[in-house]
Amino acid sequence: KAVLKSRIGKVDANVRLTDVAKDESPIGIAGRVISEEFDLGRFMDNSLLGPCTLDTKLRTKFESGGNAEISIDSLHIDKLRFNSYDYHNINAMGSLKDQIFDGRIICNEPNLNFMFQGAFALSSKTQNAIYRFYANVGFIDLQALNFDKRGVSKASFWTSANFNWINGKDILGNIEINDIMLENEEGRHNVGNINVSSHSNNDQSRLIFKSNFLEGLFTSTGSIINFAKDAANITAKEELPAFFKEPTYTWSGHSHDLSLKFHDSRDVLAFAAPGIYIADGTSIRTHVDKDGVFDSYINSQRIAYNTTYIKDLVGKISNKEQMLSSELKFGSFSFADILLQNNNLELYADNNNFGIKYDYNNMESDTVTEGELLLSGTMARNEQEEVICYLDITPSDISYRSINWSLLPSQLDIQKNRLKIVNFGLKNGQQSMTLSGGIAKHVTDTMRMEMNNFNISCL
Repeated sequence: KAVLKSRIGKVDANVRLTDVAKDESPIGIAGRVISEEFDLGRFMDNSLLGPCTLDTKLRTKFESGGNAEISIDSLHIDKLRFNSYDYHNINAMGSLKDQIFDGRIICNEPNLNFMFQGAFALSSKTQNAIYRFYANVGFIDLQALNFDKRGVSKASFWTSANFNWINGKDILGNIEINDIMLENEEGRHNVGNINVSSHSNNDQSRLIFKSNFLEGLFTSTGSIINFAKDAANITAKEELPAFFKEPTYTWSGHSHDLSLKFHDSRDVLAFAAPGIYIADGTSIRTHVDKDGVFDSYINSQRIAYNTTYIKDLVGKISNKEQMLSSELKFGSFSFADILLQNNNLELYADNNNFGIKYDYNNMESDTVTEGELLLSGTMARNEQEEVICYLDITPSDISYRSINWSLLPSQLDIQKNRLKIVNFGLKNGQQSMTLSGGIAKHVTDTMRMEMNNFNISCL
């Protein structure tokens, strides 16, 4: 029997050792361990963890090579601080071998009620990590547990899983999440069921996502992690390398296809991203071939955030012309009680240079509402390795309800904690306004504004 008392708490261990003198037999430890306010965070150097009070009966065998097999006959956690919240009344039993836990966990406390039965790997990096379990989350208060700081945030669901996570990248098997009920300040949201299945055949993997709010299909010669890296590499990193601390990359040679189709997503968005609306039928398709050619398409009747919205959106992004180019067309764009129609937005990026062209034309309007905005720029890094954006505004004309404004040529230098403006100006007949100077967070700077015959009421 040993009792350890220190600044980080108390541990009382009543255990016995077996087979210590036998060279060929694994050393065994069996007995009871009790802790009182033992600070796991300080012991493990993990800021998420804190004091733990528990009582457990267990048996352990230490194999050659340092591997251990632990059988937990009973475990009662009276208190466990995680993420600045004290969990209570957790009971478990099972075994732990090769970083895989197989057993049962039950928690019954005011802000979390759940039951888990099955096996799961403690580390996603475990070779061929196994996840075969059933879990029922009868109630979880995400705000109380400090996972969601937005306000009221509660959920309930049950899930079953039978899959392997290969080398922390590929998922093979099935995951079901059913009867998902979410609650926030706007009310309760019945999200329904989610099913994710994945399999691999002849070096081609397939991931299928099904739910009431979204359908998705992903096929690849690699993994979804490869897809995310490849897409970023052959688009942003290829054409705007200054934006990245490590601008070089090695092409993987994988091919990928991703398709998403939204259904009625109002319930899930009302909880996950209040204010956002994505119309039923919105679709996204992305293709990356083995040579690094990227194509992506989007089609949506309406995408909105609160009162700001875009209608009848059709767009594409491609890197086929030795540069990254994008063209978006949307019938209506509404913001701050302003409605613009027949909108076209073009963007390109090539070798740290970029350009933006935007125009609109309310042809059916009784008043003249049309305009064009042209921007070009360069990305670079300064001596401190901070990203700098040099932006040039080309002379442009903007009209809204027959009020015509000319945007004068100007330059903006944008970098971390500092903005420099050179001759930004607007002109309408005898009215004009110019702005020059700088705004900085850590040093003194000045900004100069000049107005001539400027009618402030038109703003």
